[in-house]
Amino acid sequence: MKVTLVLDPYDEKYRSGLGRAAFKLTQAIVAAAPGTHFIIALKRIPDELPSFPGNNWEICFASGGLFWLDEIARRTRDSDVHVFFTPVLPFWTRPKRSVVVVHDFAYRFFPNKGLGGFIRDTALAFLQRRVLRAATIVVAVSDATRTEATLFSGRSAEDIEVIYNGVNDLCISDTSQIIAGNSYFLLGGGIKERKNTLFAIEGYAVFARTGGSEELWVLGEPTGPYGAQVRARVKELKLESRVRFLGYPTDTQLAGLYRGARAFIFPSIVEGFGMMPFEAISCGAPVVYADTPVLREVIGQGGIPVDPYDSETLGTALVALANDDTLRADLLVRGRACAARYSWKKAGQEFARVLGVR
Repeated sequence: MKVTLVLDPYDEKYRSGLGRAAFKLTQAIVAAAPGTHFIIALKRIPDELPSFPGNNWEICFASGGLFWLDEIARRTRDSDVHVFFTPVLPFWTRPKRSVVVVHDFAYRFFPNKGLGGFIRDTALAFLQRRVLRAATIVVAVSDATRTEATLFSGRSAEDIEVIYNGVNDLCISDTSQIIAGNSYFLLGGGIKERKNTLFAIEGYAVFARTGGSEELWVLGEPTGPYGAQVRARVKELKLESRVRFLGYPTDTQLAGLYRGARAFIFPSIVEGFGMMPFEAISCGAPVVYADTPVLREVIGQGGIPVDPYDSETLGTALVALANDDTLRADLLVRGRACAARYSWKKAGQEFARVLGVR
């Protein structure tokens, strides 16, 4: 059997959670089916060639452009099945069998601004609805995402598989170093409206007013109109000396930041699964997360849920985490028990079963 895995997104300047998930899942699927020949398809020749276990795979490159998926489909037309790690399909060329993975529908909850944004969102909704109806198999990364996909596409819930993502353990190596000299909370997910950054700033301000000394360290750079709002609000709250924007650290640096954090804050409103909280837990940072259907499903009692629209609840949680080591230790035990439910190996095996190669 021959399977084409369309590894997209992959060659991003700053690998997103989606890019990481696609890469890790591709590795796991290849490892789970050593008797299957895999073609790893990329949009273009990347700066860094990916590597996978075993010798049952080859890499195929497209030349980029608008219809690169059709180019891949034509060049791999003898494959028995094509796997797409986002809800896309070639526009003109229909594979024999297709599997698409759906993560979230962020643009439906946070539409792009202006006429151009409206046109892009409308076109994307049309294309994704078409894809979710046309694909041979649809895989959702959580049960909550399956529910959203069902409501959006009209495809029955029984016709959508749920395969959870794995957990990235960034702290398996001792090369990560704790950042010394500061006590801080680490805010993750990126600086975007759907990541609820302003809410986190407001919640941290509630904590700061209680006299807590921990700083707030923020992953990402505040750019664009929303980033300007974040910077302005930090200034209005007179928190410039206590809020630090960290940009985009390497995995080794990120592991060190997790290790040294008093707690990890993940206030995102729209997620398909949410991998960063589990990275933090693996490095010893307890988690505070937005109480949304997806995060409640995958994290549950492994962290502290807070109302993502009530900054007082976040401030209260931060006060508790700053002062109660027993609470922190208990959260880590529960968090690690929760994380143990998810692994890339398990995800790869489940995918291999769906593909019929295991």
